[in-house]
Amino acid sequence: MTAPDFEVTLLSGKTVKLSDYRGKRVLLNFWATWCGPCVQEMPAFQRLSEDYPDDVVILAVNCGESKEEVENFVQKNGYTFPIALDENLEASNLYPATSIPLTLIVDEEGDIVYSSYGASDADAMYAHYKEELGL
Repeated sequence: MTAPDFEVTLLSGKTVKLSDYRGKRVLLNFWATWCGPCVQEMPAFQRLSEDYPDDVVILAVNCGESKEEVENFVQKNGYTFPIALDENLEASNLYPATSIPLTLIVDEEGDIVYSSYGASDADAMYAHYKEELGL
């Protein structure tokens, strides 16, 4: 199934579309700061982005929170991977993100090749996503 395209604004202020990443594998995550499992797995995304910067794009889409809330969370935790704002849930509504975290892997052609709800601790999720990505 082809991943529905969407446009979001990153915390950096840059606007990106999912289709901008065609030709690369994307780990797409829908999350919120109030979601315990979401917060618990975030260090896995940071580690993947540091360990495999040329092999996978991490795109974490925040579901419905304000820029200030998300920026405070990101700064407090020192995350540097791309985090997007979806304050009006326009991107989230294109996906079955009724329960979060929702994590998908989108392949180089833009097809969803993996999807999962929920998360456990960061070390377990790092190993799991690394395996799913074939890294």
